[in-house]
Amino acid sequence: MSKVRRSASLASKPAMPALKKAQINLCHQLGLLYDERAPIEQVLIDYINMYSGPLPQHIVAVLSSFFGIHDEFAIQLDEAMMELAGVGIDDVQEVINDNDV
Repeated sequence: MSKVRRSASLASKPAMPALKKAQINLCHQLGLLYDERAPIEQVLIDYINMYSGPLPQHIVAVLSSFFGIHDEFAIQLDEAMMELAGVGIDDVQEVINDNDV
C-alpha cells in the first residue's frame, strides 16, 4: 500500500470512529445539531426531552385527521364491524370506552 497523503491540518486532527461520524451526519440531516462542538449525547438527550411531555393540541388534531380517528364514516364502519364480530365484543367496547375517557 502506498502512503496516504494528508494535509498538515487534517493530520493534526484525531481520527473519528465511523459510528461517531454517522451519528453526527444523522443529527445534521435531522436538523438537531446546531453546534458542531455539542456532544452527540447531549443532542440525543435534548431530542428525547422534546418528546417526553404531551403532544401539542395542533399535532393531536393533525394526527387525528390523518388517521381518521374522529371521522364519522370510520366510526360507523367500526360499529358495523363490532356488530359482525358478535360474542365478546362488549368486553372490547368497554376497554375502548375506558381508554377514550
